[in-house]
Amino acid sequence: MEVIETKLTAPLEPTKLLNRPRLLALTERIREVKLTVVQTPAGYGKSSLLAQWHDTLRAEGEQVGWISIDASDNDPSGILLYIAAALGRANARLRDIASRLRQNAQYLPSTLMVQALVNGMSECSAPTFLFLDDVHLAEPEALAALRRLIELAPPTLHCVLASRTIPDFPLARMRAGDELLELGVEDLTFTADETQRILRNSGHTDLRQEDAGVLALRTDGWITGIKLACLAWRREESAQQFFSSFAGTRRSVADYFLEEVLAAQPAEVQSFLLATSVLERLTPALCNAVVQCRNAREMLDRIEASGLFLLKLDEEKIWYRYHHLFSDFLRRYLYGRDPDAERILYARAGAWCYDNGHYLDAIEYALKVRDVERAAQILNERSQPLTHAGSIRVVVRYAKQIPMAVLRRHPMVLLTWAWLRTYKLRFEESRKLLAMVREQLDEPGHEGGAGATRELLGMLLHGEMSLAAAEDDPFRTETFCEQLIAHYYDDIPPYLSATIHSLLLYARREQYKFADAEPLAAKSRGASARSDYPLSQIVHHANVGPSLFLAGKADAARRTLQDGVTEAIRQGGPSFALAALPALPLAEILYERNELDGAQELLADALPAATVFGFADQLVSGYVTQARLHATRNDFDAAYAVLDSGMAIACDRSLERVRIALVAERIRLLLQHSIDPDLAVRYARSAGIYGPFQSALPSARSRTFDETRAVALVRIALKQDRLADATQLAKQWRAFASSRGAALLAVRWNILLAQIQLLGGETRSAQRTLREAVAQAAPGRLIRSFLDEGTIIQTLLESSAEVEQVPNHPTDLFAAKLLDAFSPRARPDAPIAIEQPPAEGLYGKLTGKELEILSLVGAGMRNAEIALKLGMTEGSIKWYLQQIYDKVGTRRRMQAVERARQLSLLA
Repeated sequence: MEVIETKLTAPLEPTKLLNRPRLLALTERIREVKLTVVQTPAGYGKSSLLAQWHDTLRAEGEQVGWISIDASDNDPSGILLYIAAALGRANARLRDIASRLRQNAQYLPSTLMVQALVNGMSECSAPTFLFLDDVHLAEPEALAALRRLIELAPPTLHCVLASRTIPDFPLARMRAGDELLELGVEDLTFTADETQRILRNSGHTDLRQEDAGVLALRTDGWITGIKLACLAWRREESAQQFFSSFAGTRRSVADYFLEEVLAAQPAEVQSFLLATSVLERLTPALCNAVVQCRNAREMLDRIEASGLFLLKLDEEKIWYRYHHLFSDFLRRYLYGRDPDAERILYARAGAWCYDNGHYLDAIEYALKVRDVERAAQILNERSQPLTHAGSIRVVVRYAKQIPMAVLRRHPMVLLTWAWLRTYKLRFEESRKLLAMVREQLDEPGHEGGAGATRELLGMLLHGEMSLAAAEDDPFRTETFCEQLIAHYYDDIPPYLSATIHSLLLYARREQYKFADAEPLAAKSRGASARSDYPLSQIVHHANVGPSLFLAGKADAARRTLQDGVTEAIRQGGPSFALAALPALPLAEILYERNELDGAQELLADALPAATVFGFADQLVSGYVTQARLHATRNDFDAAYAVLDSGMAIACDRSLERVRIALVAERIRLLLQHSIDPDLAVRYARSAGIYGPFQSALPSARSRTFDETRAVALVRIALKQDRLADATQLAKQWRAFASSRGAALLAVRWNILLAQIQLLGGETRSAQRTLREAVAQAAPGRLIRSFLDEGTIIQTLLESSAEVEQVPNHPTDLFAAKLLDAFSPRARPDAPIAIEQPPAEGLYGKLTGKELEILSLVGAGMRNAEIALKLGMTEGSIKWYLQQIYDKVGTRRRMQAVERARQLSLLA
């Protein structure tokens, strides 16, 4: 995103500013407060006072920054970008943050930009003073971002604002906290003494004190009026008569601008002033083009020397602007004299700006004269370069000012706008914009020639592919990817190639097509390395990593995603929002490997950004992993709250894979820890995933969320003692996962199947199945898939170790690591610390059925006898006992009974 450097420089007055000790002394107070607000109407010298404070503090060695706000500061990201640039100028330690924000502002929500700035400033011990002039020109959204920054900023930041209006800040609270310094009209009003000094500095050394008092009174101490009077009085003979008749109203000022200032200038100066008044910023070359002269440099020097309200914007005297009131007057006067002149002058300015590479200014001038067709033409031409430069929001901002009937003829603008709508998860709006482009392409005799049509079709397919991927539709995504490859054949631009192949890998992964995963990953990696589009490398890593992980290549997946996080941080710093793309899948891998602290650290930074992007991979990894981390700490309320937050996003954006993943995770937690097992069944029904087991069998069209639903149904079947149904579904999905190369899922299905077999009394089969799962999991060091199933897996692991074990065999070594990883509370020698209220076990409430079974155990009944009495299978009794052991903190029958009695759960 572009930054206009002159906006970061305090204005340089053509004459020396008056030294006003009573105001300059306030710099000491500025050092003590968080916010200083100077609020007066126009022309009271706010900018001059801020410039004096700025120069005084800088001369004293303080770190100071300046921003001149104008009407273009209409969005939070833009104003925060300028704040970052100003702070970077003031404080060397903040330059890196400013640079990263400047490079990546288009991807960052304002909340993360504020966070990055606040964190950076918190690391700086020295005070920093930030001056913001003309704050009233900023839009409400931009002001809200500024307010948030000031509220969160550390005490070392001191902000000084100048505004014509009272800013919408918490001023009352800051007054009460002695954090605010306020100056108004009465503070900036010039006294008679100061007025006399102003007049003397202007060459009127013989002016009497009482004459100066009259002028101060007639102008209400308004410095602009005083200066205007000085200019006009040069031709007056009687100071007293002139000052007495001088009026300070807006009309009077305009009259004096006309009669006493403009009229006093030679005709050539008047013509130059009027013609150049349409320019927001002036430079000699631009003025030459607009006025159609060759002496603009000389004229600007002459105007500056005459004190005609011309302000320098840089030391090199390249850029200037007129005083706002003077410029307003000149434009009004020009329009009254020649209503068509403004349109002609804007057209000349726009042509010069376009020819000299100031494309955004050229668009502005075209819009000023309502030449929306010309504005659209330039925007269409510059859409792609602006997008690659990180200014996609700028494209959309201008597009919103152009009628849609005109934009329909400029497809590159529509495509850019559609991409941002997709990025913002406004899928329906994106779809409509893409449809407009396709309609234009389908029209007979489409303009632009074959080459332009081919390029446009490629960009359209890219937009449709991106939308399909964002909507998590792998079938459409795959179709568009294949069409793009065929469209470009072997001439795909690198950034497009990287996106195409990484999204094709995602689409096929979601359909369990892993045959060509490695070639696709290699093509994506090579293209992203050649691309000059920074985002492509991050997207590559984020799409490839989950595919490798599902294929069982956990080490390669971890490296790929870590490289993505590293690249994102390199581009935008630790708070870069796009780091969430690889960071959230990486957190899932760290969790699976039982690196819980590392997973939580990634989630803390990246999960909030997932609400901005909302891609299915990131949402599933982020919300499910965070819920499981809460569950490991027995904070189930927090786990359910996380799932609720994710569900709101999934439903709002119609992301079915995310919704089913969150439903399945809630079912898992309810089955393991709820006092009412039927609650999980009722929830599954309400969520629409409970149904005939035949509907959950794998097929050629199965997607990953079909497998997730099947896992939830198997867990419910286990609770309902429907072992035959659970076995059929588990075996078919295990075979499907193995045949398709989804090694991670094969591990997890073996773990589930081992539990089913154990509950069915097939202990030896359960041990063999679990050993197969351990062997599959060992290379990737997959741990949590075992731990999260609870005590039943620990018991089965220990019994397997007692039956068969080969010294130093990788499978047995990893099985030992798994046993070490189980929580101490599940060990037989775990210390008993009775801290829960009487109605609960050590680690959760026992259900009515669990208490009934435990009481029968206490009566000395064996599992078979209990099963016969309760009308259940012996395997189900074993499963219930595993749940009881987990909750009371032991694995032995009579020890569980004794502990339940200690907890007053049994008589």
